[in-house]
Amino acid sequence: MLMLFGTSSSLLAIILLCVGVNGAVILLRKNFFWGAVFVLLWFLHVLMIFVSRIFCVDVAIVLARYLIALFPICFIWVGVAAEESFLFIQKNSRYPGKIMLGAASLLVGALLLTSPLRETYKAPNNFTNHSAFQESYEFDGWQKPVRSRIFPDSSFGQLTEIPEFYRALPEKTQCLIEYPMLLGDYFNFYYYYQHFHKKRIVAGYTDAVHLPDKQKDCIFGSYFIDHVLGAVQDKSRLRFRNMVDIFDREAVRKTGADYLVVHRNLMNEFFPGKLYSGTDQTPDIKNCTEKLRAQYGAPVYEDRHMLVFTLSGAEGTVAK
Repeated sequence: MLMLFGTSSSLLAIILLCVGVNGAVILLRKNFFWGAVFVLLWFLHVLMIFVSRIFCVDVAIVLARYLIALFPICFIWVGVAAEESFLFIQKNSRYPGKIMLGAASLLVGALLLTSPLRETYKAPNNFTNHSAFQESYEFDGWQKPVRSRIFPDSSFGQLTEIPEFYRALPEKTQCLIEYPMLLGDYFNFYYYYQHFHKKRIVAGYTDAVHLPDKQKDCIFGSYFIDHVLGAVQDKSRLRFRNMVDIFDREAVRKTGADYLVVHRNLMNEFFPGKLYSGTDQTPDIKNCTEKLRAQYGAPVYEDRHMLVFTLSGAEGTVAK
């Protein structure tokens, strides 16, 4: 419902549905050809959903993806109904403009108050396109990371505690570089950490370490962004606002980051003791950390999951 109507209110969704159906009937009466075309398109799309047995079609974003061509048609129906309402009010009221303006303001206000996007765009959030926010809009609070219905196994053994480093960050900290970054957002809980530490996040990558050979004809969510960016021949063409080569000192300086956080094994950290335990250790982690120690000095924080290096501009200390 949230994905299709953009509101968490059942009443408002029903009202919008009724307005759309009314617009479809009005259009059939006024212009039967286009009205019939739109209704037929709806019928064929819905039939395709039932006949094709699409994988994960019960997930809101998947259903919306296959029905996306119907959204403009719905907007047209709503517009037709709104125009008809305006003509009726104009004919039977002394203040048609004020009435329509008031009705429109009330509708927009109701949509804004019940919109799921308020939580998505509550700063800071560098992960607004994460499936936790976009898969269904049925956001379930911050007690634990959101469980993906597309990959339900990714919720096995989910983390329940925020690492002490994030809780002990100095108040003046502005930005963190997180390394590595997984391609599949259903494996990525940095967004969950960010809600609690409230610092801007920049994704780190590098081609200065040895990466294991991966399958070349496709990309999996468990791959790191290093595997993709490492294939770029001309590195001078890589320019990002929220990603940085962790060994490029000047690029790191320009991010304004206070700390570089290097995670030893994200799968063990995010899914403790379950599905991915003991696998997918950060590639060449020993060599990587040795090079980082040579470039940034000894870590200011270290535990079984991460090492943290202070960068220029960092203020305060983090308890070890």
